[in-house]
Amino acid sequence: MMSIVKTISLVLLTASVAACGQKYTVSVNNQSVYDPRPNQTQVRFSDTGLQACVNLAIQQTGLAVEELKVLSCPQWEIEQIESIGALRSLQFLDLSNNAITSIAPVVRLRNLSSITLSNNKLRDISPLERVATLNFATLSGNPNIPCEQIDKLRQRLANNLISGECS
Repeated sequence: MMSIVKTISLVLLTASVAACGQKYTVSVNNQSVYDPRPNQTQVRFSDTGLQACVNLAIQQTGLAVEELKVLSCPQWEIEQIESIGALRSLQFLDLSNNAITSIAPVVRLRNLSSITLSNNKLRDISPLERVATLNFATLSGNPNIPCEQIDKLRQRLANNLISGECS
């Protein structure tokens, strides 16, 4: 009986020590308050979906947040992209199938050449006009974008603009 107790105690002690070496994130009210993973403390995004997507991209590529060139975040339940300007090297961005209403922060992405924003809740795409490097955009599934804005962006992008219905 005593050896079973010792064995169980040893297993629990080993598991506890092993757990101390694991990297984990502590969140309160869906906001990350502690994240010991490499490159995770450099930029914090208020939107937990965007934060998780960026964390995954950093983990998969081994790049720092400012070195990411491609970010693909479809269906991450993203609503806000305020700090996206921290992704200074970003060239390709996919934010399709989320719940984004404002894309104003994309004007800070000085290297962005392609953006996919299909199936969001966009009403204003005028910030895309100020992204000088943009040469491809997909906007289908956002029926509340004014047709005038679509037409203006189409003049610049021609066949490199994929859009659906507009208002």
